[in-house]
Amino acid sequence: FLSSGGAIMLVVIAAGAPLAGLLIDRLGSRVVYVVALIVIGAAMVATAAMTAAWQFMWIYCVIAGVGFSAISAPTIATTIALYFEQHRGLATGIATSGATGGVMLLMPLLAVGVETVGWRASFVAMGVGCLGLAILTWLLVKREGGHRRDAPSRSVRLSSDLAGILTSRTFWLLFVGFVICGFTTVGAIRVHLLPYAAACGFPPVESATAFGVLAVFSMIGMIGYGWLADRYHRPALLASVYFMRAFTFILLMYASSDISLLFIFAVIFGIFDFSTLPMVASIAASHLGLRVMGLT
Repeated sequence: FLSSGGAIMLVVIAAGAPLAGLLIDRLGSRVVYVVALIVIGAAMVATAAMTAAWQFMWIYCVIAGVGFSAISAPTIATTIALYFEQHRGLATGIATSGATGGVMLLMPLLAVGVETVGWRASFVAMGVGCLGLAILTWLLVKREGGHRRDAPSRSVRLSSDLAGILTSRTFWLLFVGFVICGFTTVGAIRVHLLPYAAACGFPPVESATAFGVLAVFSMIGMIGYGWLADRYHRPALLASVYFMRAFTFILLMYASSDISLLFIFAVIFGIFDFSTLPMVASIAASHLGLRVMGLT
């Protein structure tokens, strides 16, 4: 049931992300993020009051999913690209590494909350926290200005933007690579690594620790490859990430009989987990343009 809910949320995020990016191109990041955080916060509070399973699907997976689509890693990368011209790759790596940092830092707190005050109170706390973040975002995030030299006028037609993007060879190469990237990261590892470890007979604590190790090295990889993206050939770097990620899946097949190999996998895969993000964002900004960065 939960896996189905997660799949529905991923579909909602995939469908909503282009619209969110388009709104960022037109309205700016601050408005989009504030509205998204309010939607997420309200959905979490409403989820805490649910009384039937179908309500979880609609309130959390669909409504909150709409909010998540507007404040996902690609949209964050868009905002960073609009703010930074120098060191864009490093800035993107640091900013988007917050997603992995959240898994590493907040999941244990949530687990403690579920054990002490229950899941309903924990969801209310997360919802209130999101509403607080909406206020901070409104106060601290400035409107994009100086770095957005080719900002769109309202007379620019969406059809021409889409035509320019969809006829770009660079866009389709990045798109196909990102489809494979998402399947191997979120689809395969983030959802199924712990069940795989359980099926191998590994203890829960050690398996969860391996997942935490993966999160730590994912942060390191995102920041490190962001730094490299500012200095070296980005397509070659992107190709190296995909090659090494393929190697880690071969390693994972042999980890079924040795938990030490699971930890080695966690370290190596973590480095190449989301390290594609800063390079993809940097290539999109330079090859497709900042004006349609969000939509791209």
